[in-house]
Amino acid sequence: MIKKLLVVSLTVLFSQTAMAQDKPMSGFYGALDSGLANRKITGFAETFPPNYAAKKRTNLDIDESSAFIRGSIGYGYHFDNNVFLGAEFGYAKLTSGTDILISNAAINHEVGVSYSSKYDINALLGYDIAEKNMVFARLGYGRTNINISPRDVGGDGGAFHDLTGMIYGLGYARHFNKNISFRVEVQHFKISDSYDNIKNDSEIYDIKIKDISISAGLVFTF
Repeated sequence: MIKKLLVVSLTVLFSQTAMAQDKPMSGFYGALDSGLANRKITGFAETFPPNYAAKKRTNLDIDESSAFIRGSIGYGYHFDNNVFLGAEFGYAKLTSGTDILISNAAINHEVGVSYSSKYDINALLGYDIAEKNMVFARLGYGRTNINISPRDVGGDGGAFHDLTGMIYGLGYARHFNKNISFRVEVQHFKISDSYDNIKNDSEIYDIKIKDISISAGLVFTF
């Protein structure tokens, strides 16, 4: 009797495992995605005496797009009621780093803006809409290596960097076989940050970044 129960239990366990593996992003997985991101940066950066000759402000109005590639690792679980829960850590790298210099010749002031990568950690919530198909939402937190450097033209100064913000995303995934899935996704990465430390380094900034990206990629289950 015990032997029969053990056989039945193992059969159910392996059956459920097989069913889970026949769904996208099931269990431990790695993913490789690529796409295009549009980034809008607004706000201003200022410098102050005594480190600078006078109070100077340069406004930021940047609208540019760049391609990127993102690698990630994660774990996902599909429940019997078709609900999916997952967690994911990723690193995105621009295919060519962004390096922008905004000059205000009238006041002898400039702001350098550069960045090339982003780390992110995310929670995923999905729903199986049909066999091997799933839609999902993403809520996460990202940290970009952006540097904002206000200074007198030709001079140097401090840099504001490693800004963080929330990530929101919607996606669709399709399972091809027991090891490979395909997914497409739209993400919104939003930063709103300010800095005011005249006493220590004579610099102020107030910046907003809206990064909207679309990507496609492959997911490999382990």
